[in-house]
Parts: sequence; structure tokens; C-alpha cells
Amino acid sequence: MDEIISLAIQKLTPITPAVDKIALAKKFGLFVAPNSSHNRDWLLPALQELCTRNLPLRLEEAKKLDMWTVLKVWEVQFELSHSGVAQNISDIEQLIKRRFGLE
Repeated sequence: MDEIISLAIQKLTPITPAVDKIALAKKFGLFVAPNSSHNRDWLLPALQELCTRNLPLRLEEAKKLDMWTVLKVWEVQFELSHSGVAQNISDIEQLIKRRFGLE
């Protein structure tokens, strides 16, 4: 099963928007395996993309996610925009992992 998930991630990554990646990760249980390579390759980059962009989630995007995920994205966006400190990629990744329980 792990090989099938890896193949699907490999094929879908370049053509799947970040919100859809997160929704698929939720649907197929990638959130419950926080240290998996799938989170590193699929979920974490999608969360970073949404959390670091300068735009809030659009209504159409939020409808694809559950309320918990929408609120966590907003929390991270708020924290990054109001921290007053330029964040490096490693700090952002750690913040996302902490907020989303991916540690």
C-alpha cells in the first residue's frame, strides 16, 4: 500500500493544488502518521504553500477543508504576518509542524 501512495503522490504532486493535497491527505489518513515520508513530500509543502502566501483562504478552498484545518491555516498565517520577524524556511516548517501536530 505504501508503494501505491508513493506513486500517487509522485504523479499528482505537479498537478494538484495545495488545498486539494491537504484534503486528500485528510481523506486518506496522512495526518495520522506525522513522521511519514508522505507528510514530508506531500502534506508539509502544501501546508507551507497555503500558510505563507499573502492571501487568505478563498471560500471555495475553505469548503474543501475541515474547520480545524482552516483555523490552523489562519492561525499560522496570522502568526507569520504579525511576528514582525522575517522567518526562514526551517522556522516556518517547525511552526506548521507544531500547529498541525506533525512533530
